[in-house]
Amino acid sequence: MIEEYILTQNLHWQGKPLHAGTQREALKRVISFLPLDHTIAITGMRRCGKSFLLRQAINHLLQCNVKPENILFVNLEAPPFSGKPAHEILDPLYEIYLKLKQPGGRQYLFLYEVQNIQHWENWIKYQYDQNKGELKFILTGSNSHMLSSEFATLLTGRVLEQRLHPFSFREFLSHHNSLPLDQQSFILQKPAIMSRFEDYMKFGGMPELLDIEEIEAKRQLLISYFDAILYKDIIPRFSIREQALLNDLAVYLLGSSAELVNLTKVADRFRTTRNTIKEYIEYLEKAFLVTILQKFSYSHKTRLDSFKKCYAIDSGLANLLPIRFSPDRGKLLETLVCVELQRRYESVFYYRNQTECDFIVQDRARVRNGIQVCYHLSANNINREVAGLTEVTKLFGTQNNLLLTFEQENGLGEMPAEVSIRPVAEWLVFPDASS
Repeated sequence: MIEEYILTQNLHWQGKPLHAGTQREALKRVISFLPLDHTIAITGMRRCGKSFLLRQAINHLLQCNVKPENILFVNLEAPPFSGKPAHEILDPLYEIYLKLKQPGGRQYLFLYEVQNIQHWENWIKYQYDQNKGELKFILTGSNSHMLSSEFATLLTGRVLEQRLHPFSFREFLSHHNSLPLDQQSFILQKPAIMSRFEDYMKFGGMPELLDIEEIEAKRQLLISYFDAILYKDIIPRFSIREQALLNDLAVYLLGSSAELVNLTKVADRFRTTRNTIKEYIEYLEKAFLVTILQKFSYSHKTRLDSFKKCYAIDSGLANLLPIRFSPDRGKLLETLVCVELQRRYESVFYYRNQTECDFIVQDRARVRNGIQVCYHLSANNINREVAGLTEVTKLFGTQNNLLLTFEQENGLGEMPAEVSIRPVAEWLVFPDASS
């Protein structure tokens, strides 16, 4: 059974091309990691495209003349593997692979959703130590347990992580063969691009949804992802008893994307304890359903003690799952900006002091710039929207702050020299060095 399964998983052994979908921007970084001995860990929420990224990496190796028999791909999400210890699954898989293909030279083992196997960390470490330089592991996982303290301790300094998000807007346009090559092309194609952007903002970038037209079909797919994250990734892993509470809290947070989270008020709303809400939010973040921003401060304690801002990891989840009459388009716009910033940078915060700024990007110890998102600038809000960026400039000396709008390119009068106004769609397609 295992032998047949391995053969069906590795069609490249038969000279058949691997269907790998739209090329992901993360592929470039993964390729740069392949020559190194380090284990590559690709993490991200369910169905965001990790298996296709693995296939793209395999195709790259084949194009570089790596022998097909030196590459093994196994999807460990299959029911026969789930919950079983590594020695019962990974040992037989690897032995059968060696018997079938008798690879010579460096081997590349692509293990999809490896966290489904018990004690996989120990097996990977043992094989890594025994076959350093000859055995390259590329792993994926749908929760951050994959990079837990236990695994990090076992393979200290020997793991390189690549976080994968749903499709960026550039990837979304590329999938639809409508990515402009330059600013002039963007201008000429702007009506079509903005139509695409409307779809992207409302329905998000989950790969399976991109070619589906019916809104209800999109919703049902997102519900299936949501249920799988809760009932396969979180509830069994953390032995959750109050399953209905977890479900209701998750829907509430998705519907409140881009808002501050007051743990005490949320606990009162759901008639539970503050600690329970705090724990459940951490679980949802570990499963990549939401992402949490801390308030910017040079004090680590202040960051931990301050209110957090919670964002859906995909604007489609924030728009289609909560039941409401009309979504807040400004919050959807801010949500997709947040996720894009996390694609580009490791340290993203919100700022709140005398004024507020939606995002601060930190590069090492230096604040790089502030970014404010406003769906539509008007005489009533222009001063408030600029005030946060002005304060960020005074405090941190930033000179390249951004005020991102849905479509406006100009303010309502003279703007501070350190603030540039850009439409979000253009910024997503053509990020400049300052953003």
